[in-house]
Formats: sequence, structure tokens, C-alpha cells
Amino acid sequence: MSVNVRLFFASFMRWKLLTAVSILTVVVAFFLFGLLLALNRVFNAGVKVEKADRLVVANAITLMQPLPLAYEARIASQEGVVAVSRNVFFGGFYQDPTQGLMAIVTEPRAFLDVLHEIVFSSAADRERWLDDPSTIAVGRTLAEKYGWQVGDLVPLYSFLYTRQRGGANWTFRVGAIYDTAAEAGNTNSLLIHYAYFDAERANAKHTVGWYNVKLKDSRQADSISQQIDAMFTNSPYETRTASEAVFAQELIKQVGDFSLIVKLAILAVLFTLILVVANSLIHAINERVREIATMKALGASDASMAAWVLAEGAAMIAAGAAIGTLISYFVIPKIAAYSVTLSSLHFDLNDLGWIAIAVAAVAVLISLAPARQAWRVDTAFDLGRAA
Repeated sequence: MSVNVRLFFASFMRWKLLTAVSILTVVVAFFLFGLLLALNRVFNAGVKVEKADRLVVANAITLMQPLPLAYEARIASQEGVVAVSRNVFFGGFYQDPTQGLMAIVTEPRAFLDVLHEIVFSSAADRERWLDDPSTIAVGRTLAEKYGWQVGDLVPLYSFLYTRQRGGANWTFRVGAIYDTAAEAGNTNSLLIHYAYFDAERANAKHTVGWYNVKLKDSRQADSISQQIDAMFTNSPYETRTASEAVFAQELIKQVGDFSLIVKLAILAVLFTLILVVANSLIHAINERVREIATMKALGASDASMAAWVLAEGAAMIAAGAAIGTLISYFVIPKIAAYSVTLSSLHFDLNDLGWIAIAVAAVAVLISLAPARQAWRVDTAFDLGRAA
């Protein structure tokens, strides 16, 4: 190892606690940066309908308004439509209001025709759920979260639907536990029989929240979506048909402009990182004024000392960014597995390009002031002051 390299590492590790805190700050910042990049991709999913093999038909006014059950047959009659599944958001929780569930009411056989990626551990489990309207099918992730097994009685409370006999408490038996064959699939949800639910609920009977539509040819998605919406134009319940990705994006936007929030969060994270690490480097340079002056007295140039500081800043940022990015690579899939809304969240290799740009930009910005400070160290004056 050359003398310059040894001096670099000795200087870099001189204040171990300060260096550790600075690198930890970078790790956290780039973990958040990777996560925010993934979130931004989810909130800015493409809005085109073409090449989507599944569509969602919802109320044109708002996703919270229902549609008549009679629409199902009319949608299914459209040429190019393979299957139609009715769906209602149950709006419930288990044990505690803070433990909200993604509970979907649907017609099981049609649901499985549309979402063919849903799989069961055995045919017996599948048929048990299909044949008993009072049972529910529970996703593997959700079942493991609460320790539910086939045969367990699960009490749920609905914010939205009361029962004919009064009260909003519903009890279901777990009929089956399902998995998904989709690469980015999510099993943090449960499925309720529509026939049982509609017969038991006291309000909004014979209505649905939205329809999932399976197409024969994804290239016809745009034309079929227009045909469906045209059927219900000027009716009391006009529709808005879009791909599943667009439907999920619009559902999120009902709460707020998360895309803007994510962009502002990215800027805040990077700005805070620059302030914290730059302050640490400035402090380190202040403590090493005599050493820098000595190096200059031995023949080191102003430019070489400034480059030395830039290299320290770049090494600190690169090390922390590598660790933070690695953490986000492993954590993001875990978040997606436990969130229905963010089930499409994933780490994209294209994000590495943005991370590399951020590393370069931040390394330069945090090192400018310390490098200028090292450049301006006066050999005679600072050695005399130190003495």
C-alpha cells in the first residue's frame, strides 16, 4: 500500500466516532432515497390502457360510489371479454381499529377466472372455500401475520356495512389459505363470498364497488374500455374503465398527491444529508489545519490538498450509499409483501443510475466548502498559529 493511500485511510479514520456517525447518516439517507425512488415509480405508473389484459370498471364520479349488480351481465356480453368479477371493499379490521384489513367481497369462481395467479395448496382447500359461502379465503401473508389456520373462526368488524340483525360484527370461518404465482403478487388480503355478504348486509344490497374484467386480447384493451364506458353514458351510474395499474394509482390519489410528496421528501433527504456531512467535514478540516499546512510545507500543492478533501467526501458518500442501497434492495420487497396498496413496489436496477448521480452530486456539494478551506490554508500563517 502506497504512502498516500496509508495517509488517506489514517486521516479518514482519525475521528472514528465522527466518521461513523457521518457514514450512518449517509446509509440512512440512501436507504430512504432508494425507497422513495421505488415509491415514486408506484405513484407514477403509466396511465395508458393499451396492452392491459385486465381492466377495472368503477363509478366515474368516485371510487367510493357503487355500481348496480346488473352491469355485470352487460359488461360480460362485450366481445373480447373473457370473465367479469364483482368486488366490494369490506372496510373492516381485526381486533383493533388500527389493524385494518384488505378484505374484498367477490364471487369466488369468477374472481379466480379473472385472477388466475391465485393458487391453493390443494384442490380440497380450493373446493372447501368455493362450496361454503360462509367461509373466507385468506392470503398466506395475512394468515401468518395473525396465526390463522384453516377451520379457525375469525371475527371482523366493518366500518361500512352492518348486518340485517344489527351490529357491524361479522364472523367467518377460514376455508382456505391462498398463495400467488405472480412474481410481484401480494397475499396480504382475504376474500369473502358475495352471495353470503349481500344476503346478510343491511344496506346497499345488489351493488358492487367495482368490476374486474379479463380480456381475451390485451391489444383490445383501449377499445373495449371505451365500449364499456359508452354503454353507461348518461345513466345514473356512469363508469370509468382503466387498467389495474391506473385503478391502484387513482385509489392512492384519492388521499393526496403522493407523487409530489415523494419528490419533496427526496429533496429534503438529500438536503439534510448535505448539511450534516458537510458540517462534519468542515469540522474535520478545522482540526487538521496544522497537518495540511505541514503537508504544503513539504511540497504538497493547494490543488492536491483540495483533491484530498474531495476524495474523503467521495469515499464517505460512496461507502454509505453502497450500504444504504443494499439495505433498500432487501427491505423494499418486504414492504411490498405486507402492503396491498404497495404490492407493486420493487427495487429497479435502473434506480442504480439515479443513485450513482446522487452520489456524485452529493459528494461534490458536501466537499466544496471543506476543499476550499483546505486550498486556502496558508503554510506560514497556519503553522505559526498552531505553534
